[in-house]
Order: sequence, then structure tokens, then C-alpha cells
Amino acid sequence: MVPNPSTISVYGNAWNSYRLSSSYTFDSFSKIRFALAMTVPVVGICFTENLAMMVSDDDINCFQFPSQSLSSTWGPDLPRAYRYNIALGKKTLCSSSTSGGDSSNAVDGRTGTFYTSELESDPWYQVNLGQSCLISQIFLYKNPSAVSDSVSEFVVTIVDNDNVIKFQNSTQSSDQVVKMIVPKNVYGSGVRISIRGDSKVLSIGEIELYDAQDDPVREIDIPSGLFFDGRAVNYITFIQEHGEAGVSQFYNLAFV
Repeated sequence: MVPNPSTISVYGNAWNSYRLSSSYTFDSFSKIRFALAMTVPVVGICFTENLAMMVSDDDINCFQFPSQSLSSTWGPDLPRAYRYNIALGKKTLCSSSTSGGDSSNAVDGRTGTFYTSELESDPWYQVNLGQSCLISQIFLYKNPSAVSDSVSEFVVTIVDNDNVIKFQNSTQSSDQVVKMIVPKNVYGSGVRISIRGDSKVLSIGEIELYDAQDDPVREIDIPSGLFFDGRAVNYITFIQEHGEAGVSQFYNLAFV
């Protein structure tokens, strides 16, 4: 894929806003698709009804796209944003759930909402990506208010479309955020988190999955209707991390 005449290039320290030719209102089925090439640690894209919402509204209207290193995030002077990952907004399955602890909470882009299972034997949680992806990193955010054994010792399993195990690893960690590097060439369409044993509770704040970026161009597909249902957008704003030299390019952007 190569840039076309409608390519938007962002250079250096940038904050560029564009007004749509006509207003667009998201519904529950809306998606945003575009291609992104970047040579900086993190860039972002925001969708707002007016430009004042960029700094005054409490709702999150933006997505940020970290580089593969994931070592950088934009500072507090920039709008709040979802950190885009291939698990964001995807379909989920679980062994059980409690009231208020729905499985979708672990892929909603917010670490302050939680999925929680019932007290049971061998609880599990799975996010389905909808297609085979080359998975390189898994970030697991624990629920700090959960019982002490929740996700302290857990099993991470990557499966394909036929539910065949492609990778599995047991991990024990007291860290609030657990990062797992997946060996090279592991493709999967689903990632399962589980705890083995009787009388266990599985509680997860968020699971983030990142694909290996062998190509300099990344295809982005955001299930925007899950986050912005009913909102109108008149402006699209492209932001590049302050103080960073380099260029990012957005092209073939479409609302579908």
C-alpha cells in the first residue's frame, strides 16, 4: 500500500485539525479504517464535534498509537486517549462473570473497569481477534482491588481459528502490569487467560495485545461505534508527540 493524494503527513511537533465536509454521527456498527506509517514513538488521532472538546471534555475522544517498543506515551498536556491495540473492542468469552464485571470491560481501553469471574474452579477469559495475527506482546493489567490470588499465577494461551494451541506459558507475578514477550512467528486468533485450581477468582482490568510490525505500514481498524455511539464528529485532529523529530502519515482513512 502506498500513500495517495489524500495522505496527511505530520512532521515533528504537530497538532493539525481538519473540518469534515459534512458532519458524521457514529452508530454502534461504525468503524474507522486507515493506514498508518510512523517513525516517531507515538502519534494520535482525535474525533470531536468541536475543537473545544479537545481540552475541556472528560470523555475520551482520541486514540494513541505507540510504536512497537511501547516505551512512550504522550504527556498530560495532551488529550486523554485510548491506547490502540489489536484486542481493543474485540469479542470476548469467559467461564463466568459477576454483576458489573462483564467480559467486555477488559478490552474497553480503560484500566479502571474490570472483568471478574465468579468463585469457581479453573476460571478463564478469552479475547477473539476475528482473524489470525502475528502476536508479539501481551500486557495484562490486574484488578488492584481483587482477592490476593487473582491473576498472581496464571496461564496465557494463544489459539488459532480451530482452537488449536499455538503458544502457552505459565507466569507468576506480583506486578500490577504484567508484560509478556511472545516468541517469534506465533500466529493466533484468540488469547486466553486462566487460573488453575479450585475456588479461584479471575479479575482483569485490561488485556492489550500488540502485533509484530514487519511492515512499515500498519493497517488500523477501530471499532469506533463501541466507544462513540451516538456522537457527532465535525473535526479530525492528528497529533504527533511533542519534541520528537520524524514523520507520520495517515492515508486511505474511511468511516465504514
